[in-house]
Amino acid sequence: MTAKKPKPDLRPLFAPRGVALVGVSEDQSRYGGRVLKYCIDGGYSGDIYPVNPKYQSAFGLRCYPDLSAIVGPVDVVVALVGAERLPALYEAATGRAAVMIVVGELVPANAPDSPARLDWYRARIAAGGPRLVGPMCMGAISPPARLSMSGSSTLPLGLPAVGPVGLVSQSGGILSGVIDRSRDSGVGFSGMVSSGGEFDLDVCDFIEHYIADSATRAIAAYAEGIDDYERFFALAERARAAGKPLVLMKPGFSEAGQSAALSHTGRVAGDRAIQASAFRRHGVVLATDIDDLHATAALLAGPRFPCGTGVGAASLSGGYAVVLGDALSDAGLPMARLGEATEAKLREVVVQARPSNPADIGSRVNPGKELDDLVNGLSILHDDPAVGALYYGEMAFLGMDRSAEPLSAFARRATKPVIVCWQGGPYTARVHEGLRAGGMIAFDTPSTAMRALKALHDYGAMAEARPPPIPARKFGAERLAHFPAGLLPETEAYRLLVDYAVPVARWAIASSAAEAARIAEDFGSAIALKGQAAGTAHKTEHGLVALGLKGGAEVEAAARAMGVRAPAPEAFLVQEMAEPGIEMLVGIVTDSQVGPALALGFGGIYAEAMGPPAIEFAPLDRALADAMIARADAKGILDGYRTGRKLARAALAELLVALGHLAHEQRARIREFDLNPVIVGASRAVAVDALARLG
Repeated sequence: MTAKKPKPDLRPLFAPRGVALVGVSEDQSRYGGRVLKYCIDGGYSGDIYPVNPKYQSAFGLRCYPDLSAIVGPVDVVVALVGAERLPALYEAATGRAAVMIVVGELVPANAPDSPARLDWYRARIAAGGPRLVGPMCMGAISPPARLSMSGSSTLPLGLPAVGPVGLVSQSGGILSGVIDRSRDSGVGFSGMVSSGGEFDLDVCDFIEHYIADSATRAIAAYAEGIDDYERFFALAERARAAGKPLVLMKPGFSEAGQSAALSHTGRVAGDRAIQASAFRRHGVVLATDIDDLHATAALLAGPRFPCGTGVGAASLSGGYAVVLGDALSDAGLPMARLGEATEAKLREVVVQARPSNPADIGSRVNPGKELDDLVNGLSILHDDPAVGALYYGEMAFLGMDRSAEPLSAFARRATKPVIVCWQGGPYTARVHEGLRAGGMIAFDTPSTAMRALKALHDYGAMAEARPPPIPARKFGAERLAHFPAGLLPETEAYRLLVDYAVPVARWAIASSAAEAARIAEDFGSAIALKGQAAGTAHKTEHGLVALGLKGGAEVEAAARAMGVRAPAPEAFLVQEMAEPGIEMLVGIVTDSQVGPALALGFGGIYAEAMGPPAIEFAPLDRALADAMIARADAKGILDGYRTGRKLARAALAELLVALGHLAHEQRARIREFDLNPVIVGASRAVAVDALARLG
């Protein structure tokens, strides 16, 4: 049995009293030389203890033969030795250090007794031994402590700046890339750590530390894999409640599962969409590259973009102002509708008869006072109640070097987010230097700036949202326990829907053609007849579906015709045809890591025209169901667009809520559940077909 790990205290990692580096040298071509040199050069005021019995000194510091020779306090041990020497080092560190950073391997490669060796570490960690960062990691950096315990190749240029972002990265290369790019953007950090192989401490442990850390106002994480999503999402909720946005860069989304999906919803909804829905549900902002990861986090650490407001944008170039308008629109960002008072004030700064948004502040009333007019124009936009964030986009112009100081001063006074993107090359580098010196995030590419601004806008809604309450338990895992993996019999799928109050068109099972005819007469309506053959997912392809049958005679004839086909039906499902309406595609789709979500899209004649389905993580409440319908039905088909016929949108929302309850409660077994189609008519929404696959 694996020993339970105690909750870590990671404060000593980022603010240690003393650091011992074991296995050092003065050879900076080797990791041991680089880490020690960076540690010394950073300006750390605590004690640095090089350890190597081969040397008397290293870079002017006394070199100790082992940990026992060190008199002062040691909170962190950086292990720069081979795996065979680590157990003895760990024993020596126990009782002295809080954390050990393992740069290399934890056990020798291909060691036959690897499981036993790993269990040895687990037992000692559980007993209160030093916590392990790594193995195979790039170490940790604490800009506030001016301490680098890392061998990153980007550190000869100096430590990253101090700032509000706490970063954890499973990849050492990503950590190095962020360090280097942050020098251009001006982003600073409260802490940085490469978690590497995560034998002990993982991404969640560091996120939990940053949530509690008063110097951290936003958290950035790079994670290729998250072992415990339940804990991750719980921490995401804690971060949201603490007002600390969590930005996640997660590569490796797999779309391979779609090709193996039996249901239509399983083929059209990929893992990426399901995971993105789960992250959005818990207030996690997704990043697509390392600039998004750190710059977006830094922007989110500042003032918020209030819900219901828009962007106010400006440039000194009239042409570039038009470009900005297009770019903001393409990014899905709302433009603020300026008030009459704002337009009147702008007319005093620009010569346009009717200033617009984005504002062209280049057509000046006062030639030669470009910077005064720029700051005045931005201030006017800032004060408009409809403006929630400001975007200033610029390129090169004569005298631009003088703009950094007034722009930075304006941003410091502002109570709303101010995003400056200065696009250019070497000629504009001096402006970026000035903006960084003034404490601003300096974007150099509009695409990155737009993504950061979009994240800031979207987070405003996510920060105010809360996951819906978990519905009261209706059934347990035993509800499906006696069914094997694979296709669930269609009748059982219908019964499961009925159990959870998901509306299903009236149905009954007949064991013969004659019985099917009698049931049809009792129903007294148009009938859909479906032959039941074990293991057959798509009945239409096998001629086992007949629609619009009227009367017992037609039903019996259709049933007998199915009886001569292969596979021959074992029984018949007799179902009442739904009222005329629109076909919707509704289903449960599952990601093996984060769990189940619902997919909603159009079927029938609208399937191709309406695009991919809307995805929403389960469970849902009514507000989430309504929002999901709005995303899927952007044109308003259900409200009568082009038809004038208003359909039962509210009934569809209730169906989604009920299905979301089913998806959440039976998530341990259900892999796919396809309701294709759900017919949305004038008075109700009902499922008329059901295909379920169990795991």
